[in-house]
Amino acid sequence: MTDNTETFDNELDLAEIDNVLGQTRSKTNAAEFLRTFLDSGKLGIEVDLNSGSFVGKDAKQVKMAFDNARKKVSDIIGELVIAGGTDV
Repeated sequence: MTDNTETFDNELDLAEIDNVLGQTRSKTNAAEFLRTFLDSGKLGIEVDLNSGSFVGKDAKQVKMAFDNARKKVSDIIGELVIAGGTDV
C-alpha cells in the first residue's frame, strides 16, 4: 500500500502570500462607478486613482475598465448591463 500524503517543503508565510497577492490583477468597480456617474446627471466626475478600487491603476487602465463596463451586454437578455452606457 502506498502513502498518498503530500509533503509541502515550500510553505509560504503571510508576508510572502501578501506579496504574491499584491502582484495579481485586481478588479475595479468600474460598473458601479459608471452607474453612479450616469445617475448623477453631472457632465464629468474626477476618478480618484489614489484610493478605492482604482488605486494603483493608471488613466489608461481606468479608461479600459470603463469602456468594458459601458459596452457589456447581458448574456441573458441581450441588452446593455448599464442602460445609457453607450451614451458616455
